Amino acid sequence: MKDDYVKLAQDALEQEKYRRHEIPQLMMRLLESDQWKERNPNDELLEPKSFDYFPAFVEESRPWGLEIEWKFVSDLCRGYEDVEYAIAKSLTGKAPDGMSHIIKKTPKQKQLIQLEEHRPDLLEKVQNRELSANSAMIEAGFIKPRIKAVKEPGNVAEMIKKHFSSEEIAKIIKILME
Repeated sequence: MKDDYVKLAQDALEQEKYRRHEIPQLMMRLLESDQWKERNPNDELLEPKSFDYFPAFVEESRPWGLEIEWKFVSDLCRGYEDVEYAIAKSLTGKAPDGMSHIIKKTPKQKQLIQLEEHRPDLLEKVQNRELSANSAMIEAGFIKPRIKAVKEPGNVAEMIKKHFSSEEIAKIIKILME
């Protein structure tokens, strides 16, 4: 049946009967199947609708779409790199004129697209859960590692000792003495 994934997603979201991991899995199936792009729920009574932009499908009223806020679905899919990547790719379409808000790729989605373009080997590791998106970006040299410290001299000193070489510490001291 053509609309299985759409119907499953509609029912799960409407009845709020789903586990945390089920919605991202359903979104992934929807995105992979492209069932969301052409919607013809009832040939006799309703006009068919076409979608090029996944968030427009998500927010469209039932029976064509999921009739739910995009942010809700997007938030449920956070942390599922494969789904975030598929969503990022689906955001390349043009938003219809009727959408009143701008939907942008998240920083992680942008990272996944950058990895796809420049380091597909690392993207594969992210998708296989061997690396996080951030670790892959660091390994690729696209970003530098960040460190955090509690704003207290002792903690900052410990952080510096842990993360910097003797030469780098000497540079830090020189900069602080200026």
